[in-house]
Amino acid sequence: MDTKSKHSSSISSIDPDQIFYMRSRGLGESDARTLIINGFTSYVDDYTDNEYFKDIIREKINVRLK
Repeated sequence: MDTKSKHSSSISSIDPDQIFYMRSRGLGESDARTLIINGFTSYVDDYTDNEYFKDIIREKINVRLK
């Protein structure tokens, strides 16, 4: 049985320079991390038009960030 993968993923730490940049513009560390992570996970919007599904995914991500 052959399988094909059409996606990939990676896991890494947030670059401390990104946090520094955002904090130097007045954001707290928690807000900076949340914005960076939401930027990476925004791909959900690119793959579905289902607003209900998008809201569920965003809520689960935000709960994990708290």
